[in-house]
Amino acid sequence: MDKEKAVTGKNNAVIQQAERLLRCVREETGWADEVLVFFYRLRDNYTVIASTSQYLRGKSFHALNPVIYDLESRPDETANNREQRSMITGILNDLAEGKILVLPAPPPASEPSSA
Repeated sequence: MDKEKAVTGKNNAVIQQAERLLRCVREETGWADEVLVFFYRLRDNYTVIASTSQYLRGKSFHALNPVIYDLESRPDETANNREQRSMITGILNDLAEGKILVLPAPPPASEPSSA
């Protein structure tokens, strides 16, 4: 599989999940836990390869850390906070529209064994 197809395939999975979660947020149907898990997976398993999003710049999803923290520690307050909800909706929308393109992050370098 060439790189372009790999990028498209991985982005399709991310796009589909972002679209589904975006619908949940807009419909206000118990979305905080699912978005939290999705954001954890993005942060831990993906690298941004291109972004025109106002929310994410650079190659990582570490900008999600404050939102992840709030979703984890105060899910109801976060879900009801207009500014945070706007950011979450914006990130999901930008992922769904392809404004944020991702690739799986390379595995961490293994440490040499000390035998």
